[in-house]
Amino acid sequence: MKAVLDRETLGEVLSRASKLVSRLGKGAFLPPGVFFSVDGESLTVYATDMDNWVIQRMPIYEGEEGKAYVPVKEMLNVLKGADGGSVVLEREDTVLTVKIGEDALYRINLHNDEEFPALPEVGVEEGLMVDMEDILNGVEKVGWCASKDDPRPFLTGIYLHTRDGEIRFVASDGSVLGFYARKDFSGDMDIILPAYVQGILKTLPKSKGIIAVKDRVLHISIDDDPINVLTVVRGIDDDYVDYEGIVPREFVAEVVVETDVLRRKIDRMIAMAPDTYEVDVEVKDGEITLRTVSPKGEGVERLKAETMGEIKVRLIGSHITRMLKYIDAPSVRISFSGDSTPVKIGPTTNDGHFYLTLPIA
Repeated sequence: MKAVLDRETLGEVLSRASKLVSRLGKGAFLPPGVFFSVDGESLTVYATDMDNWVIQRMPIYEGEEGKAYVPVKEMLNVLKGADGGSVVLEREDTVLTVKIGEDALYRINLHNDEEFPALPEVGVEEGLMVDMEDILNGVEKVGWCASKDDPRPFLTGIYLHTRDGEIRFVASDGSVLGFYARKDFSGDMDIILPAYVQGILKTLPKSKGIIAVKDRVLHISIDDDPINVLTVVRGIDDDYVDYEGIVPREFVAEVVVETDVLRRKIDRMIAMAPDTYEVDVEVKDGEITLRTVSPKGEGVERLKAETMGEIKVRLIGSHITRMLKYIDAPSVRISFSGDSTPVKIGPTTNDGHFYLTLPIA
């Protein structure tokens, strides 16, 4: 195997691949590396964590066909800090020779080719054209709501599906639920993605791509000249709960308040309580009052607001802070369906983005 290619492009490819390989952990039987395959016109780099794949194809200046199972950390260290220009990779038995410019030459001991998993047969010939920025935005807005560990598999994932001409993102851990929708979306999709794939998606180019779902597996193909990035994500083998049935439609009280003002007041209360502190919320006569008590002391915050009805409930403070972090609108609407039923919180400018949380008894 031999390839002469652009050093900067190779560094970008390996950096993205290493993020997935790092998920293998110390107990994995698979050596932490990437698989190189040269076909004479391009270099294809395969990376996997045994569940998901990132496959990247980049052009080469010249080369000879061949393969190599390369330790990714060592390869990145060799390229780190090197000047731009070309790099020459050449396999010599069990060693990969890396030549950078005229002054640097390294020899990296290769892994055994036979230890790398069988390469997947993948390809996205048909699918939905999407803006990856939109997909990542939706995943980030609800992903924090998913459970990190729950015997019900669907609660550890992000439900990505289409309905009524929009693509929807839903996640919940049973105590809080996040919902985000993008309108004017044509096509069909239905898959539960593991919540941890947010880390994988963040490494992808923020440009247009084609996505398709087959047998609970998500395929994403992105052409980011000069690299083609193909990502394969295994979905969760489960069905999502009927979340629409728990979204309240009628409310006994409501409040509209400036997002930044509420965020500052909540942040100030954190200093007096642990991250999971409880907050008493009272809505009455054009005012919302927040109270918290902890071993550190107590705090009270009041602010004028547009209100409807009266209510007093106790909420989990960390839920409110996380919600406000992902609401990018001037004002937020908090709607109360009762003193023991879901509270709905979302931006006043977008009905397709909201969170639900349950009052504490």
